Amino acid sequence: MTGTITQRHVRLERDGADQDGCLIYLDDRLVSVLVRLMPGMPHPPELRHKWRVAAAYGPCAALPGTRVFDTPDEVSAWITRRVPPAPAGWMDAHLLP
Repeated sequence: MTGTITQRHVRLERDGADQDGCLIYLDDRLVSVLVRLMPGMPHPPELRHKWRVAAAYGPCAALPGTRVFDTPDEVSAWITRRVPPAPAGWMDAHLLP
């Protein structure tokens, strides 16, 4: 895979509650938004403190919205395994005449 995956942890306000969030970037493109499931929110107790994919974009659009992960690192690993490789440099549109 070509590209660097980075994470940026943020605070989100969802449904009137303050929650942990994590933005996942592939190079400089936002590809996923994660939300940490907290106590008091409407979800099963066994999912507390796990991370759910709230949104996915571009090459990560196939991330299942109902799937949960133990850590943001697991999501990054999932993305790394599934993002297709970038086309060869000679195929880049900005390099064509």
